[in-house]
Amino acid sequence: MLHNMGEAERAIPCFDLAISLDPDDPAAHSDKALCLFDMREYRRAVECCDRAIRLARARPKRPPAPTAKEDCVFSDPALATYTRGRALDAMGEHAAAVEAFGTVLEMCPGADTVHCSMGFALESMGRFKEAVRHLKMALGRKPNSATYIGALAHVHWQMGSSTEALAGYDSAISLDPNDAGFHQDRGLVLLDMGLNAEAYEALDRATGLKQDAADTWSYKGLALLHLERSREAFRCIDKAISLDPGYAPAHLIKGAALLDAGQPRKALECLDRAVRLNPDDKVAREKREVALGQLSRSGSFWSHIRGRKGGS
Repeated sequence: MLHNMGEAERAIPCFDLAISLDPDDPAAHSDKALCLFDMREYRRAVECCDRAIRLARARPKRPPAPTAKEDCVFSDPALATYTRGRALDAMGEHAAAVEAFGTVLEMCPGADTVHCSMGFALESMGRFKEAVRHLKMALGRKPNSATYIGALAHVHWQMGSSTEALAGYDSAISLDPNDAGFHQDRGLVLLDMGLNAEAYEALDRATGLKQDAADTWSYKGLALLHLERSREAFRCIDKAISLDPGYAPAHLIKGAALLDAGQPRKALECLDRAVRLNPDDKVAREKREVALGQLSRSGSFWSHIRGRKGGS
């Protein structure tokens, strides 16, 4: 009950007590894994799932697998395997997640939630056509699911099918108009299409629905930059940084904008942060080199270095 109330941390000791009373109960281990997943303790969740799966397989009774037209009632091994797959996917171990979801679908072929999760994992691996197939299977079970429609739209966007993606997000929003994520992703598709005014409107709607999302404020700032509304853009980007100082793309967007505005010293400060936060970001490193080059040509490079040494 505590877990269902959003009290995952308080629920853990209850499951520990249940496990101490009956260590061979797979359901207790599986339920504990769900709590750990919600707490983002993904590795521990996988360990609990492994125990639940071993214990469930040792028990002879198992409900029959439903057909594709039946609602899937997860057995203990299926539920634990599904949670295990979700945890692995969250940790970036997508291939292992796909294997886990495939195992669940062998037990519960009509499980739309599993098809959707499989679609997410396959998309992360760049296996877009397979992702589309699984998401369409999920939609076959629940054709009016805004979540599944939005997920399919995201895959179309990753495949470069902006028109299909936009239509998908429009459909998802018609079903769930208050989902900030749909409005954000719709705005990003519009940015890709060069429809900056429409993108701004979508992203403005997203920040209105969810005001604490640093990424959305950053993208809104980017749309404003494209509209040459730089003062408003910097306010949005600064808002993003205040919400999450460790969000590297916000520093990159601000640095690139300052560079374009002919302010390489201020740009370099932002780009330094972007590179420190995400050393693998090739764009941030390239922009940083441009800023350094402009400073060196203007004779300001060494003063920048001295300033960094003095502040360290």
